Amino acid sequence: MAMLAVADEIFLVVTPEVGSLRNSSQFLDLARELGLANMIRVIVNRANHGIRVEDMAKSLGLPIAATVVSNGPKAIISANEGKPVVTKFPKERISDDLHAVARLISSAGEASQPAPSPARSWWARFGVKTSNA
Repeated sequence: MAMLAVADEIFLVVTPEVGSLRNSSQFLDLARELGLANMIRVIVNRANHGIRVEDMAKSLGLPIAATVVSNGPKAIISANEGKPVVTKFPKERISDDLHAVARLISSAGEASQPAPSPARSWWARFGVKTSNA
């Protein structure tokens, strides 16, 4: 909770499976209760398998900020050679998607993103303790 309290952005990575979607939905319910929902950006990993991205956005009640397609064979080759996918396979869709995620993360907090909620009243529930004395 302390990490969420100081965060400007929260990136929720979800896979297109029922279990992942259910857990993410539960997290988002809690985030909404705590006033953190406007800070969350959803990223779908393996977006070309399983539940459709449009259905995931509808189910979560948030737009999908970025997607990364699955390309296991290329990822394995890159990992085995110790090279990033984006340098080993720069023309593959997965590389484009990873660049998009990097741009999303590096632009976090800029004016194009919604401003985080200034009031975090839920933090007061935890009290303040600054020493063991």
